[in-house]
Amino acid sequence: MKHLMKLGTLLAIASTLAATALAQTTFSFDENGNGFFSGVAVPGVLSPVDPSGGVAGPVLIYTLPAVVPPVTIGDAILLENAANTNISDVIRFWDQNRVIFYSDPEAGSGDADLADISGLPAQLLSNRVLIAETGVEGNNGANYTPLPGQPGGSTVAMNYQIISDVPEPGSVLLSTLGGGLFLLLRHRRQARRI
Repeated sequence: MKHLMKLGTLLAIASTLAATALAQTTFSFDENGNGFFSGVAVPGVLSPVDPSGGVAGPVLIYTLPAVVPPVTIGDAILLENAANTNISDVIRFWDQNRVIFYSDPEAGSGDADLADISGLPAQLLSNRVLIAETGVEGNNGANYTPLPGQPGGSTVAMNYQIISDVPEPGSVLLSTLGGGLFLLLRHRRQARRI
């Protein structure tokens, strides 16, 4: 009898751990093909054909790992901010657990991100949700946890961390170098005072 109780307790703990792990399923991705599913790299691929027919040109597609049950088809529409109706990006959840990232190319920008190449889809799917981006322009995105039946929803709890604008490496490098130079000069001034 004691063995059965121990076995039952172990099974309860194991199922709780498994449910907790599934409850924290996170997919983080950006408009340049950098994706991570619960910490494991899932790179996006630039496909020459849009499987959903949203645009005529190439699209950036991520495929969720096989451990994710089928997701609900639909569009997650990212708006510039809560007070704005300008569409920044469309994340299309499609069949075979494909996630298509469409982005509105910035006017005058010479270096387009992979999702910017063909722009936004001409028509949106009927199952859609509006999400306001957060963060400053050049480094913003959205955190989206769909309810059952919403685009990207599944039989497991999913969380999508969508990175809309990826900071350019040049600006990050310049900021880092500038900060380092500032600290070096400050250190040298303090050393002279001593």
